[in-house]
Amino acid sequence: VRLPETAAALANLEEQRASPRHDARSPAVALNAVPCDGAHLPASAGLEIQEAAASNSGAGSCLQIWQRLSPVLREVGPQALNVWSTFLVTMTVFPGVMIHWLPGESSSFRADKQLYDTMLIGTFQLGDVIGRYCAGAARRLIGPRRLWLLVLLRFVFIPLFMFGQRSPSSCVLWGSDAGRFLLCAFFAVTNGLAANLAMMYGPESVSAIEKREVAGMAMSAIMVTGIFCGTMLAFATQIGVPATSSYM
Repeated sequence: VRLPETAAALANLEEQRASPRHDARSPAVALNAVPCDGAHLPASAGLEIQEAAASNSGAGSCLQIWQRLSPVLREVGPQALNVWSTFLVTMTVFPGVMIHWLPGESSSFRADKQLYDTMLIGTFQLGDVIGRYCAGAARRLIGPRRLWLLVLLRFVFIPLFMFGQRSPSSCVLWGSDAGRFLLCAFFAVTNGLAANLAMMYGPESVSAIEKREVAGMAMSAIMVTGIFCGTMLAFATQIGVPATSSYM
């Protein structure tokens, strides 16, 4: 296999293509001038040429996709950050921290920890649906430029939920049944509200209508990224907590 001769022929061909005086017969002449043993290029050389062409084509496709997405990402950036932060907070403490809440001595669920967790998760699911349902009406009060305030305020739920696991007796809000269900409900409603508003405002913020589909896909991808980051961050919330069973 004479790869140096093949490479030289390809270089010569590129020079002829770049020259304004080349004609249609130049490639054929250049390839025929390769001093190979046979009349055709070696099979391995042809394979390498095809692989190089496919690699260049793939790189070009990725570049084209990025050139198409980057202007859209810049336009939806604020709302993408809102939806990312919303799910980051949610997945950091739900359900990982919440299922470690133990019923207090005066709790009605002291004898049934599994029922307690089920009721808390059900409260979250119901509150999340209510928040998403109210997003259409709430957009009159919470515009795209104000949504970040709600998203930022939700970060307070992280220490509150952690106190409910680590120091439940220090406050009735995160230590009693009523306080915990109220905290979980407010946490869920704000999650559904903020997430739905961000997903609505994102595609609406692009300048061209035909870009809204791309903006919607970009927002969905960033939402999934927020879920993943929150799930990973949830492990950090258990640092320093004694390993005990969730069910007693």
